[in-house]
Amino acid sequence: MEKVCIYFSGTNSTKTLMDYFHEKIHFDKIINITNRWERDFVAGFYELIFIFFPIYGQTIPRIVFDVLKKLRGKNAVICVTYGGIN
Repeated sequence: MEKVCIYFSGTNSTKTLMDYFHEKIHFDKIINITNRWERDFVAGFYELIFIFFPIYGQTIPRIVFDVLKKLRGKNAVICVTYGGIN
């Protein structure tokens, strides 16, 4: 089963979580959409997609929202990080 990981991490906190999962699951490909040039990917042939991203202001970043629209109908695991709880 081909597994791809797509992640967005502005401060590397979400990347730390993704790295932990990668050690356990071993993704076939990792796409860092924090980098603008990696956002035009084709997810068509991957059977399972892992998506990691932070929550900003109680919502998902627009970059991630645009990527999620491309993945309609795909099997996905979504992992989110959230900080700033007092």
